[in-house]
Amino acid sequence: MGFVLPPGVSLSNIGTNGRIEFSGSYVNATASQAATAVSTLGSGYSLPQVGGITNFAGSVACGAGTSCVVSSTLGTSYSSWQVSGRYATDFKVSGVTITPSLAVFGGKSRNSQTLSETNLVFGGTASVRYDADTKLDWTDWGARAGLSGSVPVTDWLTFVAGGNAGLAMRRVSLTGSDSVNVFVGGVPFFAPTFSATTSSATTTAFVANAEASVNIKLAPSWALRAFGGLNYDNKVPGVSAPAVVLPFGFGGASTPVGVKYQAETSYYAGGGLTVRF
Repeated sequence: MGFVLPPGVSLSNIGTNGRIEFSGSYVNATASQAATAVSTLGSGYSLPQVGGITNFAGSVACGAGTSCVVSSTLGTSYSSWQVSGRYATDFKVSGVTITPSLAVFGGKSRNSQTLSETNLVFGGTASVRYDADTKLDWTDWGARAGLSGSVPVTDWLTFVAGGNAGLAMRRVSLTGSDSVNVFVGGVPFFAPTFSATTSSATTTAFVANAEASVNIKLAPSWALRAFGGLNYDNKVPGVSAPAVVLPFGFGGASTPVGVKYQAETSYYAGGGLTVRF
């Protein structure tokens, strides 16, 4: 939503239709995944924990001539909100409307994941149960500069294309905890092993958007719009895997999990109907 600046306001003298716009968005998404794998490692395997330990409870031999069957489920819950304020104005150049803009924005995102993994060893006579919970939060604030162009193809058809790019100051926090339980014949064989970790990081991310749309005038007060575009972020936060230092046996060690970044491109498409009254 927004409003056109009235005559006499300094910003309204730059181009035409000088306007201030406010927008917001909210995303909530969940996912569930499951997988099963079989290993025939007779010497065993190592299970590092999020806090930086790999001890005897997490180092279990498959057993000579047998296999390890690993079943896991992963649950993900993601939410994100963002608000922004934007100033835009129009310039007419040879029948084309050019619209530069400047926006400031801020928001917060959270990605929570739970992992449960059961490892059947020694032909299924023993098992290792691993449970982990991580929460990744990040806060953004920054600015974007944008430019778009609108070309009237006919009296009823208009093509629009443009995009924006900017920087986001990003502050990330990570908390994680997990546990390992070993069972033999369905009875606990060791006391559970727990670990936990917390970390934080700050970075500057490059964010960009590109979009094209077609506007179809159905009637003097009715218009149909179809659009498609992409969003790019070069530093989406994630959780780094631990690196094993002592991979097997008593007193094993590993590096704790931490914050990592990865570039991400997402695509979208949609449409809408505008009615003026």
